[in-house]
Amino acid sequence: MAGLLAWTAADGPALTGVMHTAGVVDDGVLAGMTPERLATVLAPKAGGAAHLDELTAGLDLSAFVLFSSATAVFGGGGQGNYAAANAYLDALAEQRRARGLAATSVEWGVWAGGGMAEADGEVRRRVGRGPLRAMDPRPR
Repeated sequence: MAGLLAWTAADGPALTGVMHTAGVVDDGVLAGMTPERLATVLAPKAGGAAHLDELTAGLDLSAFVLFSSATAVFGGGGQGNYAAANAYLDALAEQRRARGLAATSVEWGVWAGGGMAEADGEVRRRVGRGPLRAMDPRPR
């Protein structure tokens, strides 16, 4: 990322916005959560967002958008690591705004039609028992 941003600053188009959409599914109950499983989800989502924040803090961005999840607020059975990673994104957006920087954290709900919530049968069953129904991605 540092190389890409250096190229953009020197020869590329002006960078005006960042969209961070990383996400990894490694669901499990807390009793079975290990530091490695936590890191699997936190590294791309929270770590990636922190790295982008660090690299772009001195730029005049009009948008810094983090794709979070409603699990940060509502939780999700078997998604403690995913909920923590998304709560970090929400906190990072708050912290950026407090520093006078652009930031938005969009807390998506569950996507139908092949999204992460449909990674496998167990994930689909668990999500189906939850309070939020999957959003149909097809235009109406």
